[in-house]
Amino acid sequence: MKALYIHGFNSAGFGNKVDAWREAFGPDSVINPTLPVQPQAAMELLDWMVARFKGPDFCLLGSSLGGFYSLNLALRHQVPAVLINPAVQDVANGLAYAKDGITNYKTEEAYAYTDADFKALTDLELVPQDWAKLKGLIYAYLDADDEVLPAPRIDAFFKEQGLYSHLFAGGNHRFEHMHEAIADFQAQLKK
Repeated sequence: MKALYIHGFNSAGFGNKVDAWREAFGPDSVINPTLPVQPQAAMELLDWMVARFKGPDFCLLGSSLGGFYSLNLALRHQVPAVLINPAVQDVANGLAYAKDGITNYKTEEAYAYTDADFKALTDLELVPQDWAKLKGLIYAYLDADDEVLPAPRIDAFFKEQGLYSHLFAGGNHRFEHMHEAIADFQAQLKK
């Protein structure tokens, strides 16, 4: 299974999630770009990449804000998405602090979100009728003790929408259960 890894806010396309995926699926199993910080530019690049790489053995692997992007891409392109502690709703408000300027902890790039960036995020919010179109495409994995996002509420929301979601006890926003999530995803694919 080849994955397009979509990293979270203020992060980059490398790290333990990519390493775990490669362990499970092989050294060439992940496409892992470091995305532009601007949401519109990131989505334009991701749209192009999904259109280019999608196929029967392809999925999205999205973490946090990357999970939010992955929901949109799964909907647009009808491809499976593995979501790790995903941001789901009201994302622009959750990132309001980025308007004051921030430095990426992995790349050390300094930037600030503009009103256009927040509008781009708001425009990506899914509407109620979108969720039914994602049935059978979403595999969400969350750590219950995520200190950034309300993982138990997100898990319940996904289940209410009829989407696959697995909530692990403990953990944190960086996600402590990647190997277990991959094993569960592999089991789901065999069903």
